[in-house]
Amino acid sequence: MGWIIFWFLVFWPIGLILFFRKIASDRTIVLNDSSTIRAMSFVLFGFCAFYLLIAIYSEGNGYLVAGTVAIGISGLFIFLYARKIKEAGERYKKYIDLIVNNNQTHISTIAAKVGVPQGVVRDDLQKMISTGYFPGAVLDNNQGIIILPQRMSAPAPQSYSRQPQEKVVHCSGCGANSKIIIGQVGECEYCGSFLQ
Repeated sequence: MGWIIFWFLVFWPIGLILFFRKIASDRTIVLNDSSTIRAMSFVLFGFCAFYLLIAIYSEGNGYLVAGTVAIGISGLFIFLYARKIKEAGERYKKYIDLIVNNNQTHISTIAAKVGVPQGVVRDDLQKMISTGYFPGAVLDNNQGIIILPQRMSAPAPQSYSRQPQEKVVHCSGCGANSKIIIGQVGECEYCGSFLQ
């Protein structure tokens, strides 16, 4: 995130491109941290106000005014995008809860429980699959279901070895229930958050 801020300060269009690439590849930002995106928009609004004051006191340099408007528009765009990300993150958490914790796989059932159209659910689930929320899952549009791969069960305990004990942990990032080995830190397979 440091490089993104650096490029925003030095040459904001590159910072904006890096920023959107980061959001597209990081599942935890969508589920938990839209406030960071909103803060970025406020930083741009601050720069816009600062440059606007400079433009007013320097008697309206045309390039400075155009740059100020561009920064303000970028800030507004990021602010609106943050709101969209927050709404998507709330839907994604509901999908994960329904699919992983409650074994709901029918798109029509998920749409009814979340309160959004089936087309939105289908598009969201496809985005989630392609960005790694449901590893190995497939969306079957003919049957209208999401197919998750079978979870591997632990091998039968051997008489000569002691198997580590597992516990089920509720992920604070996405709400999925995941198994981890007691005493170890794990990673949620759906959102990438740390579990312990």
